[in-house]
Amino acid sequence: MKAIENLKNPEKINKVYNYEVGPIENVIPLKEGDIIDLNGLKLEVFDFFGHSQDSIALLDKKNKNIFGGDSIINMQEHETFLPPFMPPDFNETELLKTFQKLRNLKKELKSISLNHFGVWKDDDFDLVLNKMEDVHVKTKKAMIEWYSESPDIGYIALKYRESFIPNSTLHIKEDIPGLELPISWLIDGLKMSGSIK
Repeated sequence: MKAIENLKNPEKINKVYNYEVGPIENVIPLKEGDIIDLNGLKLEVFDFFGHSQDSIALLDKKNKNIFGGDSIINMQEHETFLPPFMPPDFNETELLKTFQKLRNLKKELKSISLNHFGVWKDDDFDLVLNKMEDVHVKTKKAMIEWYSESPDIGYIALKYRESFIPNSTLHIKEDIPGLELPISWLIDGLKMSGSIK
């Protein structure tokens, strides 16, 4: 399994994200359909591949919430979002399957918990569902085009802000360097998946 190998040998991930995480051994993998019981709170495991292979989501039926990890969209606020095509193992075919899997679960859900960016519920949950695929398709196309114009990350970050998140209060025009790091990860994800040659 890809995730187990990445945990045992984290060099590739450390290099991409400039981290120093040591190897993790003796991991018991989860598979779709497994149930994790946390003192009576039952979480059902779903494969949510795409951003990375072997990513999972955890469905909390009791609270009608799903913990979606990084697999859907990175929504920091209504006006600030990034697609999930991060390195090192981005796979677009699997990501599109994950989007469909989430749509299929919609009737059971009122909210989604995104890995780094909080809980989105009710109308905001619908916003995430309605944006996820469109954001992926449009940002991927644009970033490939911008990279062909100039591989400069500052240029691509500025274009991204102007085109997709012009009203962001987190990534203001005067602080484009703050957007450059996640944009560089997205470009690396597109390179590693073969979308950018």
